[in-house]
Amino acid sequence: MLIDILDSYFLFTQSQMAAINAQVYINGAAVAQPFGSILQARDWPLTEANEGALYLLILSANPVGGSVNQTIYEFICQWTWLLIGTNLTYGQVGANRGDRYRTNLQIMSNLRQAHYPGFCQKKTITGVNQNTQAITQVPATSTVPYVSSPYNTVESIWWTRLRFPFKQDQQSGVVYGVGAFSLYGIDDAYASLAA
Repeated sequence: MLIDILDSYFLFTQSQMAAINAQVYINGAAVAQPFGSILQARDWPLTEANEGALYLLILSANPVGGSVNQTIYEFICQWTWLLIGTNLTYGQVGANRGDRYRTNLQIMSNLRQAHYPGFCQKKTITGVNQNTQAITQVPATSTVPYVSSPYNTVESIWWTRLRFPFKQDQQSGVVYGVGAFSLYGIDDAYASLAA
């Protein structure tokens, strides 16, 4: 399924961040790299986004090859984060918040490290209802307890290197961090459809 491609990548990146103990400075304190959620790009910006949290935006999904029963899809994606900075007092407006660049570069470095090696095994993500014990698919960012298992022992997903275009709101000084890339995976047709 297409969602398994996105969920597998999101969970892989989170686990890589934990493995390298990725930290950033938010409001003057070192914290573990925070994560937001997976979103359609048209849903961004959120009404309330956590400063420094990584949000995975999906811009499009395009078939780029494969066969009748296995289509390779390219997802155009970007990690996005907002940085306000801490060296202006409350109520001031301005672009000079000197700690933003350091935090921005640290997040970029964290993402680059977590993006390595450029592929991972595709997994199916399922949740278990605590009351009924029913197993259902849940988003990778869900609070429902989930288990992940290999989707297919030979099926992987892969991605391109990150590009970091710089964006900043000139009036407020807010940095809009972006790490753009393409994510590839195979969407399998159900075998029962061929019967």
